[in-house]
Amino acid sequence: MALINCPECGKSFSDKAVACPNCAYPLTDIDRIRLGIIDGKAALEKADLCYSEKKYQPALEIYLAVAENDNSQACFKAGAMLCNGYGTDIDINSGLVLLEKAAAKNHSDAILFLGRFYDTNNKAENALKYFSKCLEKTDSFEKDELSHIYYRLGCLLPLDFYPEKKKSCLKKALEMGVSNAQQELAQVYFSIGKSAYNQNNLDSAIENLICSADYGCKEAKILLSDCYYKKSLSCENAEKISYLNKASNLGSQEAKDLLGQHYLQEGLQENNTELLEQASLLGNQDAAEKLGNYYNQQGTLYFNGSGVEKDLETAEKFFKRAAELGNTYAKKNLSVLYNQIGIYYYNGTEEVNPDFIKAEEYFCKAADHGNENSLENLGIIYNQYGLQYQNGEGVQKNYEMAEDFYLKAIKCGNKEAAKNLIITYVNCYFNYRHGVNGFIKDKQKSAEYLKKARELDPDLLKEYAEEYKEKALEMINDGINHSNYKRINSYLKRASRLGVEDVTDWLISFYKTVSKYYKTGKNGFDKDSAKANHYMRKAAELGDQEALKKYKPKKQHKSVIKNTFERITGTSTTAIKKSGKKGNYNYYYNDYNE
Repeated sequence: MALINCPECGKSFSDKAVACPNCAYPLTDIDRIRLGIIDGKAALEKADLCYSEKKYQPALEIYLAVAENDNSQACFKAGAMLCNGYGTDIDINSGLVLLEKAAAKNHSDAILFLGRFYDTNNKAENALKYFSKCLEKTDSFEKDELSHIYYRLGCLLPLDFYPEKKKSCLKKALEMGVSNAQQELAQVYFSIGKSAYNQNNLDSAIENLICSADYGCKEAKILLSDCYYKKSLSCENAEKISYLNKASNLGSQEAKDLLGQHYLQEGLQENNTELLEQASLLGNQDAAEKLGNYYNQQGTLYFNGSGVEKDLETAEKFFKRAAELGNTYAKKNLSVLYNQIGIYYYNGTEEVNPDFIKAEEYFCKAADHGNENSLENLGIIYNQYGLQYQNGEGVQKNYEMAEDFYLKAIKCGNKEAAKNLIITYVNCYFNYRHGVNGFIKDKQKSAEYLKKARELDPDLLKEYAEEYKEKALEMINDGINHSNYKRINSYLKRASRLGVEDVTDWLISFYKTVSKYYKTGKNGFDKDSAKANHYMRKAAELGDQEALKKYKPKKQHKSVIKNTFERITGTSTTAIKKSGKKGNYNYYYNDYNE
């Protein structure tokens, strides 16, 4: 048993008593902790348990009670809770008193807490004090804590007073994985380098700016290039060129200009194209012009085989480089060369078989360089591709592919391709209309192709339609017979459907002649009154009055005759359409136009 002093009246009594016998003050567990009756270690364990269970108020009461006995751990935990407002309202002042009391006892967590607290609250001097103290106890911290300490110390240390320590801390932080330390290091070295530059201490400036640039500072590279340029002004010969090269590589235009002049003069004196190339790459226009002329001349020699063996590949290299240097003659010569190579591949040579793909490639290159002849040659190739797909020569027939190539050829100014495309459209029109030559009957597609033909070139379409008419008339002039009358009929109908306006009279005459030959059995026709009457009806449907008189209508054809008269007199042709009788070509053509 031991005697203790009552917290209320101050009189002594036994530590075993529940309350003070003098004033009846009830003795709590907190009082027992303060009075040392309950062991501090056991009290801390109980407080830690409360804290882990988020019972912050009782935990704080215990920590505060133990802290009264100068326990550094209790001071740290109570101080941290007061600063953060755990278990009570935030009380920064009281919390700092306890934390500094723990730090005075060298409590590492309290020292780090104070460093971070002052750092967060922009009290750099205090933060530096405690972060520096942390470095005296590096073994007490985890890696991430230690890296943060080094980083913040590196940021907070004044550059003017602690340049080396500042760099050392930031490097250590960077080594430990703090990526932000790289940017800080770059700025530290840049500031030192800039200061040295302003003091005209170029060697020191260069040394620090190199480090800054290595850490990613763009401003350092700009200033470094100026340092190298200024350094070159006080040097001679190789050292001067070395500094100019360094400045030039970092973007110094002054250095590029000086270097360009140097390489130009050296190149001209030594007749050295490599030095002139270096000058031109640095933007020296005199060097570029002289090189461009030289390369163009060399390209011309190899292109023509003048004094050297003809070599188009070597000529191309010279022309290309001259063109890159801005030589307008070389650009033109390059286009001529590409066109010539295209012709070689197109026609073939003793060494090379014809190759349209290669020819097209070079004609395209020539066209890209402005060669007009190559466009004409491209048009010829594309037109040939179109013919191949249209006719199935070496490839499977494909009208869509043929159309694509014809359109390309037309863009190149190829007139034959326009005519071929008209023919393709017309063939597709008739093939879809009648469902022949492997096509499925489709009036909509048929109409689309006729529309395409009209939109492409109405004059060419008319010209092509006239060809059908002329073919028919040639055969009519040679004499209509049983072996050619169907072809004549086909040509005249095609001409009519494609828009030739004066075909009707020829069709009437043709039908009446065929009707006559079937009636008389002349020119290879067998006598056939039904067919003779059939062709007379066709002539009648086209409005021929003589045919209307001679035609002997069957019962089901009376409406046809009736409506034919209506048409001749300008009345409606609806009944003709309803009768389903074909042959009135003008009607169907006009109907399509509508």
